[in-house]
Amino acid sequence: MRVENVCDSGGPMEKEITEIRQAIRNIANFPKPGIVFKDITPLLSNGPLFKQTIDLLANRYQNQRVDMVLGIESRGFIIGAALAYRLGAGFCIVRKPGKLPYETHSASYELEYGLQAGRGLLHRTEAREAPLRDAQREL
Repeated sequence: MRVENVCDSGGPMEKEITEIRQAIRNIANFPKPGIVFKDITPLLSNGPLFKQTIDLLANRYQNQRVDMVLGIESRGFIIGAALAYRLGAGFCIVRKPGKLPYETHSASYELEYGLQAGRGLLHRTEAREAPLRDAQREL
């Protein structure tokens, strides 16, 4: 799976992206030593900047006919739901295994932290199958 970096600097949105980055607080050694937690609560509590963040993401994908936005818990619920609303798309929550009722689809991925002996920490997530089946284009 390839994740695009929507915050590359040097483009026409450099000022806006810099403001967003500055609103995200780094908390060292949380939840464990060596990890820098990205605290988005300052961004979320600034209404104009939160709107700007969602608008920036929505503008990037508005012409791609997105049917479904997937949001990984828990910050992904906040950003993903707002983005889905702005795009006029559906929203599908993605959670840890065993947290969703009914039929689910699961996927595994490696975290960028927690590396041991060159291997990433493997995680699994699940999403409800029905919304994914109905969606043609997912983000």
